[in-house]
Amino acid sequence: MYPSRVATYETVTKSTGAKHVPQEYPTANVLTIGSPALDHEFSEADGTLTDDPTDADVLVVGKDRSFDFETLTRGLRAVESGAVFIGTNEDRKVPTDSGIIPGCGALIAAISYAGNHEPEQICGKPHDPMIEVSLDRLAADPGDCLVIGDNPETDIEMGRRAGLTTVLVLTGLVDREDPMLADEPADHVVDSLEDVSTLRN
Repeated sequence: MYPSRVATYETVTKSTGAKHVPQEYPTANVLTIGSPALDHEFSEADGTLTDDPTDADVLVVGKDRSFDFETLTRGLRAVESGAVFIGTNEDRKVPTDSGIIPGCGALIAAISYAGNHEPEQICGKPHDPMIEVSLDRLAADPGDCLVIGDNPETDIEMGRRAGLTTVLVLTGLVDREDPMLADEPADHVVDSLEDVSTLRN
């Protein structure tokens, strides 16, 4: 069996941004668009937060269920004022109990389109900062780890880049008829999380 140490996506994503930004931009004023937990992570990491988009040196965009026109305007003004634009992840959409909803990538894309400016960095999956923080938190070798996710573009791609064993769960975003599965993106494809316990390394 694989080791039982677990780093959840939500925990690591917030930690990745909160760790990466103060390291790369130690004196920056940071404007966040995201959940209150994102602000908390930055406060815990001694980041300097601001509510003024024209005073922001860095804009960090995460998952924000209250995203609206005012939020989009704040992001646009931060980008136009010269803030470094950083996203937490590129998920286009995510499954919930009530159906599919837009993911963080959709919010990033809206600000990017309005400001005609691509993010300078994506901290989350499938990019390197997320990989580094995850492996550091687990204190494990890549070959001893599973990455389990429902998104071939981000979850599974991150695992592939990092040399992890990948498990694609068919719980909402793709099914066995999806064209993406034709390229065998994952080491294992399972119908539910219950099936993960049957896997062996």
